[in-house]
Amino acid sequence: MKTRRLFLCIVLVLTWSLTRGAWTVRADNGPHGGYTATTDACAGCHRAHTAAEARLLVDAVPNLCLTCHGSAATGADTDVSDGVYLERDASTESPAEGTPNRGLRAGGFTFALMDSDLDGAAASAPVTSGHRVDGASATAWGNGAIGSGPGQSIALSCTTCHDPHGSGAYRILRPIPTGSGALGSVTVPDQAARTYTVADAANNYMNEAYGAQAAALTDWCTQCHTRYLAGNGSGHTDSGDPIFTYRHNTQAVGCVTCHVAHGTAASMSGYAANVDWPDGASTPSGNARSSLLRLDNRGVCASCHLASDGSITGGCDTCHGAPPSTGAHLTHSGPDAVGYGLTGNFGDASAYQFGCGECHPLNVASHQNGTVDVELTPTGAPPASMKSRNDPTAAWNGSTCGGVYCHSGKAVTSGPVGQPLVNASNQYILDAYGNLVYDPYT
Repeated sequence: MKTRRLFLCIVLVLTWSLTRGAWTVRADNGPHGGYTATTDACAGCHRAHTAAEARLLVDAVPNLCLTCHGSAATGADTDVSDGVYLERDASTESPAEGTPNRGLRAGGFTFALMDSDLDGAAASAPVTSGHRVDGASATAWGNGAIGSGPGQSIALSCTTCHDPHGSGAYRILRPIPTGSGALGSVTVPDQAARTYTVADAANNYMNEAYGAQAAALTDWCTQCHTRYLAGNGSGHTDSGDPIFTYRHNTQAVGCVTCHVAHGTAASMSGYAANVDWPDGASTPSGNARSSLLRLDNRGVCASCHLASDGSITGGCDTCHGAPPSTGAHLTHSGPDAVGYGLTGNFGDASAYQFGCGECHPLNVASHQNGTVDVELTPTGAPPASMKSRNDPTAAWNGSTCGGVYCHSGKAVTSGPVGQPLVNASNQYILDAYGNLVYDPYT
């Protein structure tokens, strides 16, 4: 009898804890999670006996989603049809989750409010390209293994990417997009304070900072666009794929650096309007070839590869040397280690060549901001990088570095290059973390 009672008690406790957990976790705005025992959220989307659509839905996707997120809706501040943020629902978020009448970071599905020509004035214009949400199939370019063709066909709707019941992830993204064929899941961490609008008041979509979400978003996007995931050296290393042979490094410059997620109003002309599709097709062309890009005429390329004299080249050295022949670059860098956000040691017995990202920002949003930023924090650094081993408060004070792994005082036997880790004049000076203080060459 005692055994039976104990068993029943355990069952009741487990049942209570499991159901209680289901009601309280994975919260997002509106009906998307955070359910209580007497939640009204279910009735927002479902009918138990009079449902018009499968899964007991009151309407089909995307119409159901647009009853809150559409242009004439009042259930959410995010108008994904027009790509704009509006203060129109019954809730007042604190802190605010966007700037009213400013463009959404993802763009829009029907219209997008963007300054895609960089004239300083935003305009709401029809979307020229975007992800489908009507449930129809479309080619996910690059989906599949090396050599598997241009891409697989995937049926796309709002719920292909988003979990309507909440996920606790950034934008309630599913760990695996439905139908992507991905074998592993990717959870994109949510923002500490959600921001749905672009930072620039003129709705310039370039240099939008995604912080801790940037790298994870690239991993997430490439669950569908598999062969678009490319690391250092992919621009000159044959992938073995006959279509996606040489590829831009998307691990240093992530997907959302150049593209929006929902839809863009960018226009294309000239060469930019006549880029063949991965399957070799030349149509549709014109504005339809905008590929969810943030700027007209594939201007996202020039935002990184534009020289100070206005000419466009493929080299970083047009603006600041590759690497610059100044300061610590003379000792730490070399031509094989050039790339925004690049980490790692590319040197050999004759020279030390550390990637730019070991000392400078990893986030491309800092590029062309008019400041030479030295960023030593290990936060967000790739696990294999030296930067990831720095002290959490590592910093540069304008003349010396402190808390950095590479000058940690570890005994090193040097090769032909000599001792690079210490300066003879201060090699016994330690900072607050027990690391050697290093005075960069000038």
